[in-house]
Parts: sequence; structure tokens; C-alpha cells
Amino acid sequence: MLDEAAQLYVPGYFPDVRPVAATRARVRILQGRFDDAWAWVRQRGVELTDAPSFLVEHDQLTLARMLVADGRASEAVEMLGRILHAAEDAGRQGSAVETRLVRALALAANGQAEPATADLAAALADGVPAGYCRLFLDEGPPMTELLARTTRTADRQVRNLAQHLLASRRDSDRPAAAAPSPAAPGQELSERELEVLKLLGTELSGPEIAAQLFVSVNTLRTHTKHIFTKFGVNTRRAAVRRAADLGLL
Repeated sequence: MLDEAAQLYVPGYFPDVRPVAATRARVRILQGRFDDAWAWVRQRGVELTDAPSFLVEHDQLTLARMLVADGRASEAVEMLGRILHAAEDAGRQGSAVETRLVRALALAANGQAEPATADLAAALADGVPAGYCRLFLDEGPPMTELLARTTRTADRQVRNLAQHLLASRRDSDRPAAAAPSPAAPGQELSERELEVLKLLGTELSGPEIAAQLFVSVNTLRTHTKHIFTKFGVNTRRAAVRRAADLGLL
């Protein structure tokens, strides 16, 4: 798909801030094809000492991932600090979340567990409620290990966010043949109600769930009432148990 995208891409007026070649290099890193990824680094000419800029940020974060995967995490930490500072100064939340995420991986690979957990906690708190879940889910086993550690050491809010991502990863890893059975007639939930239902299965309070979904507490109560009605239950615990029986969690 990336090869096809490279052929179809037509340079235009706007700068290419997320080059296809850099995204392909990230795939090569996850595949362990480091020679191919380093070939992209050399061809692109991206350097550790380059000044941080939104125009080259995707390339720089790709280089940082390459260094972490290739056992040179300590070389990436300082560069990531500069990128994070520039992103925060410009108010680019998504960039800050991704940079903290990558720096957490770099610090963890460098044996700096506490700073890594702190960076990941900040990335989770800012990123997951804003919808940046895919950033975490695409990082592979090192991120899974870091999220699992966070569920044991972080405060409750961050712990729940990490658990939510780990549950999402488990769901995405299930083979198609093992897909859960659909709900019985009359029990189908809307997409929003499914989101509410999954959060009902965490330790978050009602107001905390409303904040996660960026809705009012009254709106959350309405969604919850609809879920209870469709499931024929009258408590949160019963709704979660019923959802588990139906394979919805």
C-alpha cells in the first residue's frame, strides 16, 4: 500500500510533512529490517543534530525510533527533548504526545524506568482522551511491556488509560474466526454506547468517564440508561457482566 501511495503522490503547494518513505521506514523498523531503514536515513539525510521543525518532525521521530530499535536509545533522548520543547511551544498536542511516547520507549530501553513511566503517563493523559490511541497501539511489544508496567505503578486515571489500550490491543490481535457473537435482537448498541460500555468496565467514576468522552454527566447518564434498557439490567456491574457474556468487552 505504501509503494502504491508513493507512486500516486503528487507534490503540491503544501509541504509533505508525513512522507511516505519515512512511514515505510517505520514499517521496516517493526519488521527488524534495519538495513533498509538505515538506507532511508542516509538517503533522506536526517541527522541527530538537525534543528526541530514541524516540517521535518516525522523524519526525526522516525530516526529516533530507528535508534531505539537498534540499541542506540541514549542517542535519541536529547534530540527528542528538543522536539518536545518545540512542539509544546507551538501548541501542537499531537506532536507532543508522540514525542513523549517515543522518548518513553528510549528511556525504558536505556534502563531509566522512572522517567520512562513519567513520560508515558503524560502521553497517555494527554493523548488517549484526545483520540491518539493509534500512536500507542502501533508501537509493538516494547510499548505493550511499558503499558503493562504503567498499570502497576501509575495513579488510577493513568492506570485505567493504559488498561484500556492493552484491552484494545488484545481485541485487535484476535483472529477473525474468534470474533465475538453478535448481541441478541434488541440489544444492539450504538458506537457511542459501546464506548461508554467499555469505560463502565474500568475503575473510572461517572464524572471521569464523562470527561474521557468529552460529554456532560447528564449525557453520560442518558447513554448509560439506554445500555441498561437494552440489556435489561439496572446496575453498572450487571451491564458489564452482560456485555462480557455477549462478547462485547
